[in-house]
Amino acid sequence: MPLHTTLVSMLDPRGRCNRKGLLIAAIVMLSIDIAAGLGLWASGRRLDDPLVMPLKAALIYLAISAAAQRLHDLGHSAWAMLWAMLGLVGWSVVLGITVILQVPPEKMAVGETGHLIVLTGIALPLLGLLLWMHFAAGMTGANRFGPEPSGLGFSRRPSQPREVPAPIEAAEALPSPAQMPAQYLRAA
Repeated sequence: MPLHTTLVSMLDPRGRCNRKGLLIAAIVMLSIDIAAGLGLWASGRRLDDPLVMPLKAALIYLAISAAAQRLHDLGHSAWAMLWAMLGLVGWSVVLGITVILQVPPEKMAVGETGHLIVLTGIALPLLGLLLWMHFAAGMTGANRFGPEPSGLGFSRRPSQPREVPAPIEAAEALPSPAQMPAQYLRAA
């Protein structure tokens, strides 16, 4: 697969990417992030500079696109990301409230025991999902999201021609007076 096609495939959340494709996408995103950070540092700008926001938005889109394609390779819909996020938010709230109720306030400061318990409790499920996405074997053969990835790890669903409905003739669109209810035929 040529480099141009691979880049287009990385930006399109449709299709599939295997473990190799996900690793390539992660390396590309990390490289862009490091280059941007070095560029900001060299120009004396800070990480909260307004120029950083569009770059971060583009990297988030690329990450979501790669995750969606990887989920497709595993046979899951990309909507699984939404359900995982909702589960993570629910788990975070329950864990946070539980720790706040059990740990004294002075142990909830940044770097203290309560804070580390909550931080670890939130990070471990994310780490588990990340490891699963990187190490789980994808489905062999084609699935509903496209053919099995090969080469650099990306495949795109073959485009299917859309059926265009036939135009409605004006005479067909309007009912004849015999088909109209009597209430619409009364004289004004």
